Amino acid sequence: MESSARATGRLSELDGIRAVALARVLTWHATGWAWTTWLVSAVPAMFAVTGTLMARTAREHGVRTMVRRRLVRFYPAWLVYAAVVLVVSRQSSSATGPIINFLVPLRTPTSEVAGEWFTSALWYVSSYLWVIALSPVLLWLVTRWGYVPAASMAATTLWLSWQGLDADGTWWKTTDIILYCACTAAGMAWETRGTSARALTRMLVAAALASVGWALLRWPVDGVVNNDHGLHLLVGAGWTAVFLLVPRLTRRVAMNAASRLLNRASLTVYLWHPAVAWSAWRFLPATIDGAVRPLAVLVVTALSVTVVVPGLAWIETFRPGHLRRPMTAVRTSALLAATAVLALPAVQRRVDFHASALDQPLPPSAAPVIAPVPVDKSVTDFLETLPPDGGLPTDEMQRVLERHDAKAGLGGLRAVVITGDGRTWTGFAGGMDGLATKSAVGSITKTFTTSLIMEEIAAGTMGLDDEIGDLGIGFGHPGLTVRQLLTHTSGIAKITENRALLDDGTTPQEAVSWAGRRPLAFKPGSRVSYSTTGFAVLGLHLEKVTGRTFEDLVTERIAIPYGYELEFFRGRYRSIGFATGGIFMRMNDLADWIRRYVRDRSVPGAPWNWDFRGTTGIGVHGYCPCEGKSFTALGHMGGRTFATVDADGTVVVLDSVGILVNENYGSTQSLAQELRLLAGGGQSRLRP
Repeated sequence: MESSARATGRLSELDGIRAVALARVLTWHATGWAWTTWLVSAVPAMFAVTGTLMARTAREHGVRTMVRRRLVRFYPAWLVYAAVVLVVSRQSSSATGPIINFLVPLRTPTSEVAGEWFTSALWYVSSYLWVIALSPVLLWLVTRWGYVPAASMAATTLWLSWQGLDADGTWWKTTDIILYCACTAAGMAWETRGTSARALTRMLVAAALASVGWALLRWPVDGVVNNDHGLHLLVGAGWTAVFLLVPRLTRRVAMNAASRLLNRASLTVYLWHPAVAWSAWRFLPATIDGAVRPLAVLVVTALSVTVVVPGLAWIETFRPGHLRRPMTAVRTSALLAATAVLALPAVQRRVDFHASALDQPLPPSAAPVIAPVPVDKSVTDFLETLPPDGGLPTDEMQRVLERHDAKAGLGGLRAVVITGDGRTWTGFAGGMDGLATKSAVGSITKTFTTSLIMEEIAAGTMGLDDEIGDLGIGFGHPGLTVRQLLTHTSGIAKITENRALLDDGTTPQEAVSWAGRRPLAFKPGSRVSYSTTGFAVLGLHLEKVTGRTFEDLVTERIAIPYGYELEFFRGRYRSIGFATGGIFMRMNDLADWIRRYVRDRSVPGAPWNWDFRGTTGIGVHGYCPCEGKSFTALGHMGGRTFATVDADGTVVVLDSVGILVNENYGSTQSLAQELRLLAGGGQSRLRP
């Protein structure tokens, strides 16, 4: 290999690699086909190309020019995209993360607009900015030690990933940066030091073997290479070696019209293609269904490049002198007009900017937070001795229940476990026994309220973006919407701020009226904050729309059809009760409900398909042991009661004397996972 990018063909070779990588990114984001992440591991190759071009610019023009050119190309394109996302988010009342992340995206910007599709892929932008900021240091290290810095960072990435130290959000992002700095440094070293075909072949063989071994021992979440840093590095190294070993082929790829279009404004294509893919998923005719739909979305997304690049590439390649060009004013005006149209109330009413793409897997997470639920070693050791065709290990399940009751100091605990094939186990520990006493399901009541609300929406008597009005009691925040209350983004005052509202005898109307007189904690739609008060408001709104009491609606539409025995209360037990936490029910009935509601996704009358995303984990649809962007199980916690179901159909319901949430939350999740594992579940992931 030549040691200088000035050698004939080197730049076109890099263009070919980048075009293939970007085409694969578009394919994955448009279709959600996990196998494509194995076919070409795109991002490591893209950062290797970036490193090569950075080193070339630094050698010919200096380090300052290298950084300046990258930032000049990055920032105009980024700020325009960020501005459009913020405008549409604010106008559609979609919650966003901190604004600073949209100005200086060192952390991934987030917005719930389009079901997070407009920001879910922006982890790349964040990593790219970090690489630009660290590039002088990387180049200095590479200049002195060649490939050693890249190898050291690669080894660090593998170690962090193997040890699971990249589990939380901050460490995941840190490992992201180390991984892509390793790829960038490798590209810099290839530019400054060169390498031989023999060395590249050895790297390819080693990466391929290591990838197979790694995948056998640690299959990535959802089968997506990007969801495991170690595997992403190994597969990326292998594909980068393949590209570099076939320079004639990559040069030929670079010569075709599609590749030239992609390379003309690669950042612009990356920024805007998820919006196109989301639009295609949402608005293609319903007759295009099944396996044909993702293919159709891919075609639309690919064709959009021919419009996006001519229309927006001028921003990425903008220079001060361009201001004097007449077309700059025309293009700027057109962009502002298009953004204004998206923000029009009429457009906002017709386009559901909160919805994710129907039937489409989540975009690759470029940063899934891997947070497996801890399982006691005694349980995993026991599972290794358990015969595959044995019955439920009731003695071990009882021991686990007693251990958690004693460890958490709950003062009594009972559990019902029902397997996917209908086998049932019931256990008791501490001061609890029998199933005759109904469980106070607490906030699990919110699942009943949500079901009734969505039934009204399906019937057309209520809309997600309807304002709730004054509820007939002079409520002081009539502009709040059903969606904001369902997703805990209303900002309404919490009744815990006024302890007197928890006294027995307080009515929902009194609590809601008090909250209506208090200022909102934040602009509705801008943040998430779990709110019991919000569901009391929804209960009153539901009663006003239907002319029936909440209790009558639950009884007639849910309890009677399914044969549940329910009891209701309002303003007792230091709780507002009602639509936010006012149901007592049998544990077996609760197990049946949580299976229907979460896994089977059916309510009396018809199956439902409203979206879990944006609500999972904050109280509407569930608390979960999270693994990436899918879940081992989904369910809901209710203070003293926890109900959950996994993809294998294993239901676990817990009820206690003490409180399961707050400081006992982690122990509760572990108990549920240990019980489902012992019952033969807890393996398959349940997609929200």
